[in-house]
Amino acid sequence: MMLSGDKGSVVDKVARALNINKAFGDLLPEDKVRKVQWLLDEGKRIAFVSDGKNDAPVLALADAGIAMGGLDSGGAIKTADIVIQIYQSGKIVSTIKLVR
Repeated sequence: MMLSGDKGSVVDKVARALNINKAFGDLLPEDKVRKVQWLLDEGKRIAFVSDGKNDAPVLALADAGIAMGGLDSGGAIKTADIVIQIYQSGKIVSTIKLVR
């Protein structure tokens, strides 16, 4: 599942390219928190990846909060469990494999 504050049409294109079957765009940070809390209440395990802009609350809520980027990630670096300092999505997969 993909949760994003980006425009819905852009989120849909990215989700299709990444073969993600559920994607939600135009979300505010509190919308993401509500959706993640619902998933947690359903017993799901959540890894949330963010560039950090306004996502510190949801990063803290997730089982694994992953912040992407360097110093411009705001409060996410302080909140996240994992920080990946470069914007390469492949690093997320590598990190998950390493953690396992």
